[in-house]
Amino acid sequence: MQFLNTVKQYRNLLVSIIIFILLTACQMTPKWVPYSAAAGEVYPKEKWQKVETPEKLGWSSKKLAEAQAYSKRIGSAAVMIVDNGVVVDAWGNTSRNFQCHSMRKSLISALIGIHVEEGNINLTKTMEELTIDDYEPSLTSEEKQATINDLIRARSGIYHAALGESQGMKATRPKRHSHPHGTFWYYNNWDFNTIGTIFEQETVTKIFEEFNRRLAKPLQMEDFKIRRCSYKTWRNYDEGKTSRHRYYLFRVSTRDLAGSDYCFCVKAGGTAGRLFQLNGLRKARPAILKPDQIAVMGICGGPVLRMDFSLTSM
Repeated sequence: MQFLNTVKQYRNLLVSIIIFILLTACQMTPKWVPYSAAAGEVYPKEKWQKVETPEKLGWSSKKLAEAQAYSKRIGSAAVMIVDNGVVVDAWGNTSRNFQCHSMRKSLISALIGIHVEEGNINLTKTMEELTIDDYEPSLTSEEKQATINDLIRARSGIYHAALGESQGMKATRPKRHSHPHGTFWYYNNWDFNTIGTIFEQETVTKIFEEFNRRLAKPLQMEDFKIRRCSYKTWRNYDEGKTSRHRYYLFRVSTRDLAGSDYCFCVKAGGTAGRLFQLNGLRKARPAILKPDQIAVMGICGGPVLRMDFSLTSM
């Protein structure tokens, strides 16, 4: 009897492994729609269009092969090349939801733009007005004069310890009170994390649920799952009570990020233009940064494109 139970256990384990392999294989092979030059407007809807050969859009298969070899050497997990809404080439697991660290700011800033347009977020509000504080050493009255706009631009002047800081970030963090708010740029996780706290407080929504409703569904993202995203508190780090402002960790696939990047890039009408208007992105963009100002949260980051984009598109 014990022998039969052992055999059953191994059989169940084997079946589970086979199912996992099949599901993984399916996930790693995105389904593309053949590109049709006669299709008119090209925008990634339910499925991306992909050219049969890169040469049809003026690309070199030989050069792309060299690019792929290089990307493998440097450890890239997935790459997707898009030309005017059409996939030229792609390799790696473009449908896998990867952790987004720097790119998370682009995603939440798109949401901020929407809620600025709708009047739910006032960029001039100060930390004092928002009753924002942190663990000891808590914020001083001077630090509390920083505005939401300062945080979005990574210029809060608040150099309090934050969750998710790398050793490099800790080493280069300026001393407390060394710069007034709005005057000095620093890649500050305190700013980025606290923006998440403020967003949920002012909009009375949850970041990942709101991203799913406002962006993932309208942009027809294929892989985004709320349950794959998570919040990290000080209990997730072996550093004690560093900060009360949670680290919000997005997980988004390469092809979904490519879709959001492309939407940010397209300023004309058509499907992408309607999505911009629908989400209030077009009007919100100039309200955040002037054209000559480049901030961390003014960078649209993704697997395909990096551009200084004044929407606070992080």
